[in-house]
Amino acid sequence: MTQLYTLMEKLRAKHNQPKPWADIMKTVRQSLERRAGADGSQRLSRCLETLQKALKVTSPSAMVSQLETIAQEHGLSSHYNSTNYECYITSDMFYMMIQADCAGTICDIKVAHHGENPVSCPDLTNILRVGDFSKFSHHLEALASLYTLPGDSDMKNKMYLALQSLEMDLLRMSQLYRMTTNGSTLDCILHGNTGHLTARCGEYLTTLKIYVSPSDLIDETCGSTLSLTDDNVPRSLGLNVTVAVEGVNGLYRLPIVPLVMGNHAADEQGTPPFAAISTANSVELPACFVLRCQIPIPVSESTLQRISAITGITVPVIAENSSMLGLIQQSVLGKVNESVRFGRYHVLNLPGQQHCYFLNTVSLLHNNKEFHGSLIAKVPFVHPSHVPTILALLRQQLVFNTLLGSCIRGQPLSWTNQLSNRIQFEVSPVTDCSFTFSFQHPKQDSLLSVLVEISNQGQLSGKLFTSPVDGPICGDDYISRILQRCVSLPVTMRALYKKAETAPVCPVRPSNTAETRRALAALASNLSATLEELHKAHAPPTPEVPHCAILPSVDMYAQDCGGASLAEDAALLLRAGISNLIARLLFAKNTIWDL
Repeated sequence: MTQLYTLMEKLRAKHNQPKPWADIMKTVRQSLERRAGADGSQRLSRCLETLQKALKVTSPSAMVSQLETIAQEHGLSSHYNSTNYECYITSDMFYMMIQADCAGTICDIKVAHHGENPVSCPDLTNILRVGDFSKFSHHLEALASLYTLPGDSDMKNKMYLALQSLEMDLLRMSQLYRMTTNGSTLDCILHGNTGHLTARCGEYLTTLKIYVSPSDLIDETCGSTLSLTDDNVPRSLGLNVTVAVEGVNGLYRLPIVPLVMGNHAADEQGTPPFAAISTANSVELPACFVLRCQIPIPVSESTLQRISAITGITVPVIAENSSMLGLIQQSVLGKVNESVRFGRYHVLNLPGQQHCYFLNTVSLLHNNKEFHGSLIAKVPFVHPSHVPTILALLRQQLVFNTLLGSCIRGQPLSWTNQLSNRIQFEVSPVTDCSFTFSFQHPKQDSLLSVLVEISNQGQLSGKLFTSPVDGPICGDDYISRILQRCVSLPVTMRALYKKAETAPVCPVRPSNTAETRRALAALASNLSATLEELHKAHAPPTPEVPHCAILPSVDMYAQDCGGASLAEDAALLLRAGISNLIARLLFAKNTIWDL
């Protein structure tokens, strides 16, 4: 006892002595960097697991060993019934039954969620039959993630009840939309309140297919267009979001019974009436519903703000406050999580034409600042009525991304002399749902501009702005039809450029300067009102901008240029909202026309 007391006193005396701060930091750093060495049994176990995965399954026992290893990796339990050649993978909220024959061949796989009957899973059965255990493990991980929820079993049961009630409401909303609008399968995908809904079955969560581009509908093998029916919608087609419930830090009141009332929609869009939230049909839980995106989506700042205003929950982002066009470029190139140099110039070769697109990152209605956005992978919400509005905003953003992404192909290029031989187009964002593209008239020294707008329902419209001296080229309906049909800027530009090449030419410019100035003043007044309306509708709340800051005076450009002819093109550029091109036009005023 005395020896132990003496030893403790020595230890106290040793550690009571103050140490230099540098020594303390060194000790802490060494402790953090120290790794626990794996003993021989752990290394041997990992080697055995690697060998087991590499071995070919030729017997029921080998199949069971593989399944037990996969279940253990995901924290699930497993047991084997040798009498019926059945292997069970279980958790608190679901179980999977794998049936095999005496030779180890998989006969059927069934999944039963909490309180539900087992459902056969043909896809999982085929995966195990070919021995693709890696893919099977991925499906099992996705299935287990559905129940990665906080709390005890009672809390998880309530969260699962909330998910079930949401799924039933979404299914009813989908049925009411089809009954009210009598829309086709493609119409349901592009405009439906829930998109094309595929109910949860086995290993698949409830899936909403919300957008399909025209290029997705082209069968590359034969070049024909896919014909979609309710029974023929490939899961891999277009963009999907899955419906799930996730644990969060705060408390939200989630419905635990279906809220859709009656058998008739409340409006022409098939929106149903909902029961009011009360303590009888809802419960407070540390969770919320989420729409998980198939791939991360670039979304503008204003769209994020509108979604958060609807749901009352901040949307989590992956990449925040980045260049919107840069995010779209990463998405198009399939390098969302990689650092990709943003290129302003992109070259495309089309039949009979070679295009060069200059991407302007500055938005006129965002105080001439860079157009910013974020990447999102999921959208949280708490009520089924939020889903139609969320999907409408996501579709609008997806159409915007698809259009701008259509002129971003391959690696970005810097300006070279080789690009000067191509048709030059400038693309400039105006708002998060509109932008302009401009190019030189193929027969005259003037600029043509097109304003593209995307409605709340994802409908596209284009308006062509020409100089008063240019002859008629085509109607706005023609541009809108092409945009809606192909959702591609290069295809639309190719058709419009060909129209301009065959359009009649006005050889004589108007000589009445006073009359031209009056016409330009009227055009500028209309444009000023349009820009101010767009600014109020889409710009974030800021102090009121003076009128001259939004739209400079056309007369000023006319005086600086020394004539009305150049001012006509300045007004044209103002109508398109491209101030940087106006500067270039003024800089080259002595070389364009002999005024």
